[in-house]
Amino acid sequence: MFIHTAKSVVPVTALLIISVIAACGGEGTAARDDQTSTALPSPTTGTSAAPTATFVTVEVTPAPVPTEPPVPTATIRPTAEPTVELTDERAAAIIAETESQPIVEFPSEITPGADRLTPEEVLDAWHEYLGGTRIKVILDSIRWEFCSDGTGTWVYEIGTPAFIGAKFNYELVNDPGASWHSIVVKIDLHDQQLKDLMNYSGGDFFRVGLIPPREDQIAYESPDCD
Repeated sequence: MFIHTAKSVVPVTALLIISVIAACGGEGTAARDDQTSTALPSPTTGTSAAPTATFVTVEVTPAPVPTEPPVPTATIRPTAEPTVELTDERAAAIIAETESQPIVEFPSEITPGADRLTPEEVLDAWHEYLGGTRIKVILDSIRWEFCSDGTGTWVYEIGTPAFIGAKFNYELVNDPGASWHSIVVKIDLHDQQLKDLMNYSGGDFFRVGLIPPREDQIAYESPDCD
């Protein structure tokens, strides 16, 4: 009987202990389930994630900086050298100084009767002749002095005392309306008042026709041109 009872008591006791443990375990699990359900968000309501900041880059074109319109610079012309009062003594000194220089012979290749040259060859011959030359004309006027660099001086001319010593630039051009060996000299005076006086018809220069010299015209080497 004892052995059987012992066998009968042990299983009952074990079942009671298991029941108690199961009950306690179930209660703990339920408690944990309650805590878990409290901590976790509801699948239906859930919490919204915090918005993430975004940056948008916009390219801005700077407005143009206003500028003042350029002011035209006035062209300043050099003025003529101070003129010297023309006296008989001064005129005689100019003539004597000029006539003391060697005479420049006119180029034979552009004299009347010579074989005709091209316009370029005619200009070259005149440049060779006039460069560094003073031209003396009738009545003992030393009219112009032409230097090889394209500058010149109105040396002396009877009837134009204001032009004594006036400086100018010059250019030689062909003259299609004259003989093949003739040219035109374009003279651009530096002094504006003298320029206006000569250029009564307007323009930047006045024109002088040159032909092979006659007996009333002699060319001398210039004592002033380099």
